[in-house]
Amino acid sequence: MHTLEAGARERLLTHCDFSKGPYIAVVHARAKLNPGMRKSEEFMLRTILRSAKDIKKYERLVSTMRAKGYNAYGYVSVHARAAKPALRIFLHTLLDKVYDVITLKGERRKSAKKHLTPNRIHKEYITALSQKGCIAGERYFMIDIDTKDPDTYCDCFNKLQSIAEKDKKNYNKDRLCYDTIIVAEYESKNGYHIITKAFNPNLMKMEDVEVKPATCNPMLFLEYIQGATV
Repeated sequence: MHTLEAGARERLLTHCDFSKGPYIAVVHARAKLNPGMRKSEEFMLRTILRSAKDIKKYERLVSTMRAKGYNAYGYVSVHARAAKPALRIFLHTLLDKVYDVITLKGERRKSAKKHLTPNRIHKEYITALSQKGCIAGERYFMIDIDTKDPDTYCDCFNKLQSIAEKDKKNYNKDRLCYDTIIVAEYESKNGYHIITKAFNPNLMKMEDVEVKPATCNPMLFLEYIQGATV
């Protein structure tokens, strides 16, 4: 089994507050990491982390990806997920698929049955858990800085400082400093991921900087995974 990099393991343990709910871990084989792969050929492996013990489930995904020979990135959801609304979405989807199996005939019925295998059902639940209406706790933004340039990094922090000062009603009036809006910050493969409280994203217009609100289901970078060579 893949041994998780110390930095990735520490990031998972630091970031994930399992008392809020489960998190979704993803291993994503991207075209830009794999020469010859088309965008349409990208794929991902997903699992649910309900406790620190489940980190082993993420490690198994990484091992599977490496064995396939693909380079990939590992991610974890910024937000803990809310199981009750996800269950409602999942059951609604499942009933639709069962209805198709009952009512359809011939080849269409055979095709519908393929969606009711244990593996496909599990994937449907993860998809439900990933919906924007299934966030547990406060909704955060993630700022994706796609460069290691120190000037861009500093400019981003200065903008966040300015945003916090202009929005005093939402943040601690006595401590108008970075921690009034910034929840956590991590280094990514090509830059930085900064988790913040919600703000007006139009105030953060910068080159190489993308603001990802909670509704976009932002994913926090964990590690770069190199596929095994034959």
